[in-house]
Amino acid sequence: RKRRGDLIGIAAAVCGKTFYESDPEISEAIDFVEYYPHSLRLLEQQTSLGLSPLGVVLVISPWNFPIAIPTGGVAAALACGNSVLFKPSPLAFPLGEEIAKCFWDAGIPREALQLVCCEDGEPIQTLSGHPDVDTIIFTGGTHTALNMLKKRPDAELSAETGGKNATIVTALADRDQAVEHVLHSAFSHSGQKCSATSLLVLEREVYDDETFRRQLLDAIQTLKVGSVWNFSNKMGPLIREPMADFRKGLETLEDDESWALPPKCDETNPKLWHPAVKWGVRRGSFSHQTEFFGPLLSVMKAESLEDAIEIVNGTDYGLTSGLESLDRREQKIWSEKIEAGNLYINRVTTGAIVLRQSFGGMGLSSIGAGIKAGSPNYAVQFCKIEESDSPTQGPLREESPLLYIARNWQT
Repeated sequence: RKRRGDLIGIAAAVCGKTFYESDPEISEAIDFVEYYPHSLRLLEQQTSLGLSPLGVVLVISPWNFPIAIPTGGVAAALACGNSVLFKPSPLAFPLGEEIAKCFWDAGIPREALQLVCCEDGEPIQTLSGHPDVDTIIFTGGTHTALNMLKKRPDAELSAETGGKNATIVTALADRDQAVEHVLHSAFSHSGQKCSATSLLVLEREVYDDETFRRQLLDAIQTLKVGSVWNFSNKMGPLIREPMADFRKGLETLEDDESWALPPKCDETNPKLWHPAVKWGVRRGSFSHQTEFFGPLLSVMKAESLEDAIEIVNGTDYGLTSGLESLDRREQKIWSEKIEAGNLYINRVTTGAIVLRQSFGGMGLSSIGAGIKAGSPNYAVQFCKIEESDSPTQGPLREESPLLYIARNWQT
């Protein structure tokens, strides 16, 4: 809490993250630190159970949520008494260092939490492949997670990976509301959220509605893009220049596709991109199947809600999904048939809240047997639970979450 301002400033300087995005992320990190120890305290009431750590937990965190995600993983692992190797993304290492200092200054021993500074790629495989690592908490690319699983099938892997997330808008939606939700779902943090809407699937009536199209495009163009130090800007620079799949998505149009809003890069900053909208994307195409992780929205047409669900389920991912419809029958059909870990009806597809909306996906969006982050049982997966003939735990202790973490590690 005391370092909120410092963390916001570092996130802006290092990751190009706006203050509007960083502030709630820090609140989420605080929620993780407070909730995970609390969830374990509840187990302490079960005096017939014995809790013990797994050993060494490797936490590999991303650059897009460089505060909340690593804080949650580190807090959960430490609360169970494990030793933690914390390897932040090299693109956000100053934030990783600041987070580690927060834990150290709060009383966590340095031998309990060790900070690892190294590049991605081969160093990650070396770390995750070490036999002394018992558990891996990873957030990042699907390919990297699959390589970890292949190299260390004996290690416990909890990996939250990518997503090709979609929002469906039916003819029975509040179209004004849908525009507002899609705007934030697709372009907050410049589309660099694993939960961001990348596909917009419109039922035919909405797709053919020129008023809706014009309203959507007008709203997107109102987003101010520029330096994060200008508080009126809603979108800052990308973490790096477009590469690989995202670059191809910006430069390629397939059959029947057209630019409703063409890609536009700032003349003085190759990392500063305005929102782009690709219209007429066909099922099975590159833009339908590929995660871009940037401000590029692909728009598709569906004949019905059932057809739209087939389109959304037609990717290998299943992280977040949204529906814009005021009809309870459509909401029921969608919630029963859509294949995604986090479902949102008539709201944005980003911004999950600890405990209220535990976060995690299915398919290629989740590798390993990990439990959803922010859920009551998340921290439990990082400890051994055994039945005990003689009670080993006393009554609940009223103390701060970080003191609880430090005590658990030391004992």
